[in-house]
Amino acid sequence: MKHRLIIVGSVTLSIMLLASAFIAGARVGVAESDLLQSTVKATLLVGELRALRAGKTDGLVRAKEIELDGEVLKYHRLIESGHPWLLLPESATFEHERYLRQVALYRKEFPAVVPTLEVTGTDETSVQMRVGAALVASTTEQIIRRFGQ
Repeated sequence: MKHRLIIVGSVTLSIMLLASAFIAGARVGVAESDLLQSTVKATLLVGELRALRAGKTDGLVRAKEIELDGEVLKYHRLIESGHPWLLLPESATFEHERYLRQVALYRKEFPAVVPTLEVTGTDETSVQMRVGAALVASTTEQIIRRFGQ
């Protein structure tokens, strides 16, 4: 009996430690990923600032439109298969509805760009780009319908 109790206690403790380590790892992983990407983001900002200073806003606006469409795809992934509970309580503080109202109002005025890009070819990359464009179009439409009032 005593041997059985030790085994059950050990298994329970192991499960609790693994769960704690998993959640801590997810939290640290997000922060580390953000830190890791800092040099890439800084370089992109340098390019954007140079374009602004040179008065080349058309290309920059188009790049930002595509970036917004990419964020809409991330939102789609969050809704379809995201795990925001991993980052509780921080994830509960995001005011998604307020943010999505801003996106909806903007996209009502300025439609998504990615769905209008011409993609030719039958290779895997071209197919994935067309799939992504369709997802941007449908997700943007859903955001406008739900939050664009």
